[in-house]
Amino acid sequence: MADRSVSVWREKRERYAPRATELPAEMKLAMLPFFPARLLEEIRFVQLRGDSIEFPKAKPREPADFPFWEHAHGHLFLDVLVMNRRLTERQLFHSLVHAMQMRRLGPERYVQTYLRALARTESRLGVPFEIQAFNLEARYATAPGEGFAVEDQVEMWVRKKLY
Repeated sequence: MADRSVSVWREKRERYAPRATELPAEMKLAMLPFFPARLLEEIRFVQLRGDSIEFPKAKPREPADFPFWEHAHGHLFLDVLVMNRRLTERQLFHSLVHAMQMRRLGPERYVQTYLRALARTESRLGVPFEIQAFNLEARYATAPGEGFAVEDQVEMWVRKKLY
């Protein structure tokens, strides 16, 4: 299932990439105290208007084809962030945490690890990638002016085998 999910993910990236643009300059500037400039330059952005991301349907009792949730405000397809709704700094921060996690582990390992955790916990809120992203997002929201290196936080979780 992980191979299929990565394949669909790559297909979605290819579909949206031609429409993608740089992140808005003011958002890149706001994220700079938290993320490497190279990441902010590499991530591309698509704001959907009048349509939304279509996801494959999961079979009953089968984990959803990661990480495709129809209720999502948006989704990061490798380096292309596609938003169903207006992008906020907080949503961007959360997505960039996942981008850092994915870049550190690689897409295949990221998906495999995510799917195993999703099957074990039966909730995306129990998946370590999400736990870290929501915790760091809350830290950011509490003090957006106090930068910290998300890359270091991701690396620490990798070293401690928390994913």
